[in-house]
Amino acid sequence: MEIALIGSGNVATHLGLAFKQAGAVVTVVWSRNADHADDLAKVLGCRATTSLQETVGLADCYIIAVTDDAISCVADQLKLGDSLVVHTSGSVSADILRDTSSSYGVLWSPTSFVKGKVMDYSSLPICIEGSDDKTFRAIRLLASMISEHIYTMNCEQRKWTHLAAVFVNNFVNSLNASAEQFLSSRNIDFSVLLPIIQATASQVSSGNLSTLQTGPAARDDRATIERQRAMLEGNPELLHVYDALTELIRYQKQ
Repeated sequence: MEIALIGSGNVATHLGLAFKQAGAVVTVVWSRNADHADDLAKVLGCRATTSLQETVGLADCYIIAVTDDAISCVADQLKLGDSLVVHTSGSVSADILRDTSSSYGVLWSPTSFVKGKVMDYSSLPICIEGSDDKTFRAIRLLASMISEHIYTMNCEQRKWTHLAAVFVNNFVNSLNASAEQFLSSRNIDFSVLLPIIQATASQVSSGNLSTLQTGPAARDDRATIERQRAMLEGNPELLHVYDALTELIRYQKQ
């Protein structure tokens, strides 16, 4: 399998590494930024370009791994005939690639990709969609090169999964970062919370998560809630979050 990577950011970098480890050949990396394209191309051992037209004919599969807002612009400039092309967005329709190729779809992972972070690609969940049965099978084969955890999703399902990923990843990380900051400002080592963070994460796979909720909101401990609200009076943004999540927990416990 010969792959062209359209993009050079976090997603493109990790997918390039994953497919290279799986034995695929990345033939070219495209980026608007020549230095970024060169840097990733050196890692993958392939050519780099800032011209989309120069990528045509260089691969069996084109992976468009750019920001959601840039997919349309990139797709409009690529005319690939019947070559396989996929984008890697959780919230953009596959049909945005309809005029790029007759064989198009989506290969998206609800995963947080960070350059320089070592990842076990075999554990990645991969959500796929294809424009027709033949294309779907080709995308499934492509996904199976790097992971056994493959999920078939249409656009609507993928959008909801993307939203859920924002809740469990981005929002949770933001809450952890806030806790880290206000503990640090009071000379308290954030590591004191690592056991409870790890314990919370470990129970996720058990299901029925609302039944496992503990804390002052879950037991309707109004005295504790008011004391903690008073502690946050100097930080209205966090107080707003505290109130909103307290009400959410109360609602879930009804």
